[in-house]
Amino acid sequence: MTLYDDHYCRWSYEQLLLQQPQIQFAGLWRQGYQHYIVCPTLSTAKAAGGEDLRLWFDKQCRVVTAPVKIVEQCPAGAERVPERTCEERARLAGAPRTRRDVLVDLGLALPPDFPPFTIDDPGTDVVFVTTRKLSDTEKSQVSSAYAEMGYGVQILFAVDPSRDPQNETFRFEFGQGDIDLLPSRRLPTKYSRDLRFLMEDDEEAWAASRERLFASSDSCATELLPVAWQHSRGLSCLVDATVFAPDDIRSQLCLYDTVLLALPLENSFEENCAALGVSSEELSRLVELGRVRILLPQAIDRYPLNWLAALAERAPKSILLSRRLAAATVADARNRVPLLYPPLSPVERHAMLHMLTDQASNLVGPARAADFVQFVYELGATWAGAEWSVSSRGAMGTSHLGIGAISSAVYQQVTGRDLRLELWSAAQKVEWAAALGAHVFPSSAGEYDESAACDLVAGIYGGGFVGSTRSRFTLSAVSDLLALSSKVDVVDLAKEFSSADIKRLRDLIDRISRENIDPDYLKDAIGRFNAEVRHYEKRPDLLKSVNVVGLMSAGLAAAGIVDPSIAHVVPLAGIMLGFVLNRVIDELPRHSAPGGRVIDFCNSLLTARANPDAVLVARARKDVGRIKRP
Repeated sequence: MTLYDDHYCRWSYEQLLLQQPQIQFAGLWRQGYQHYIVCPTLSTAKAAGGEDLRLWFDKQCRVVTAPVKIVEQCPAGAERVPERTCEERARLAGAPRTRRDVLVDLGLALPPDFPPFTIDDPGTDVVFVTTRKLSDTEKSQVSSAYAEMGYGVQILFAVDPSRDPQNETFRFEFGQGDIDLLPSRRLPTKYSRDLRFLMEDDEEAWAASRERLFASSDSCATELLPVAWQHSRGLSCLVDATVFAPDDIRSQLCLYDTVLLALPLENSFEENCAALGVSSEELSRLVELGRVRILLPQAIDRYPLNWLAALAERAPKSILLSRRLAAATVADARNRVPLLYPPLSPVERHAMLHMLTDQASNLVGPARAADFVQFVYELGATWAGAEWSVSSRGAMGTSHLGIGAISSAVYQQVTGRDLRLELWSAAQKVEWAAALGAHVFPSSAGEYDESAACDLVAGIYGGGFVGSTRSRFTLSAVSDLLALSSKVDVVDLAKEFSSADIKRLRDLIDRISRENIDPDYLKDAIGRFNAEVRHYEKRPDLLKSVNVVGLMSAGLAAAGIVDPSIAHVVPLAGIMLGFVLNRVIDELPRHSAPGGRVIDFCNSLLTARANPDAVLVARARKDVGRIKRP
């Protein structure tokens, strides 16, 4: 494939198209080295903020070195410049890059076993530096990968045995907001190969799927996930412990088969593990059991690497890194809301945006046309940087691009309040959960509670039960019902509740919470339900005390069905059958939801209170009590 060397002119033109959709343009043209953007209405055209269009383009849009300017008429003899294809945009061909961007993108393109390298940029050329001389084949690999980037500067090769790329700093010196993903090649060698393998797999999967992801609409979120994540392990919930202290994880383990945990960052790891009610070792055990799976949406060097490296050896299939999570999020978002991440060329996107701005009054009415046009501007701005944001920042790059952008724009139009940061934060976990088929537990800290924000985003996002939110009151309800506390061994609890009781208990809690939205009403409802549980606990497992086998054998003998020659065997058989029946009564509810409902219903009838749910909770509470620490 021959790439067009445009010196960032095409990129500058596309940014203009997407950020100024109210203006009609007539293409990008070239005459020699100079490029021209034709705008027939240039004499009267204004940027979205009211500035002179040419001034805005030169100061805020055009790459400073790009030889391109806006004109009213195409110069004679100029040739039309083709726009970048969706595939080129997906791999950021022809986009401006920093030295670090070149380093990262070459790393994505070259095989994992390629010799260590670094990049020097003396100003006129890009120098590819290795500690040993490269073979002709290796140089060809580098040159091919570099050409695919559409970078207009020559690449040279140099050998410096004294250079050690591992010792070179990847982060910017003042990089508090530097959330770009760390390449696997820059992971220190002291950490396990298993962790590096996970990072390499994440990068290879991204490099293989990004063109299809952004250039077509047939991507399936599930297919973009690792094989181990493509198959459901029952219903799951997503808990974001990245920054805010989460709730005790015991309640979620009683309600869901799997907890998808966005891991706390290193600076809050121990604190947020304590909030979860677990030690770091207990969290590892929960992951090994399959009851917890780890999400790493941020750059891996922001997490506790020693703990992660050990976990990667013990449970690598339960860790999902940022790029695969981002790919699944993008695919799922587009399938739900086609306006997000459209697989269209820049010209096609501009045509759509221009139509929306031109027809705003007809679409939403004159009174709301200005607000609608502002929303279109924001949509164009997200389209302008989507590919770069997701490629550079992975799952953290989607927060302001997808449903978060739409939700914040809608909210501001209706209320006049700008809550984009809050809605972006809520949106990213709703989108992650939807892509992974999970429920969301909103974050909270002190007086801040993002439940309302998550509910708003989930309502706009749609899609049924996945991606919908669960209130913290749900957690308090299950904690009160089962008398959960930090004294309950969390690992034993995870083993005890990996059963058919989880769904029944979740349905019960959901019903109680749904019928009692107000916290005070919920507290009263829990109190009334606990009274029923205590009533049953005074006469538990009455079904065992009913001598069903004895009644059957006596009835058979009285009816003359049992042959007198074997009548003496019936009592012994009854004892054995009774033992088996008692075992069935104990174990069946743990493995079969229908069977458990039948047994609980029978037990509830024998207590003169036909509430099988009370029997379920009593049995669960007894299990919890059995695993409490002294």
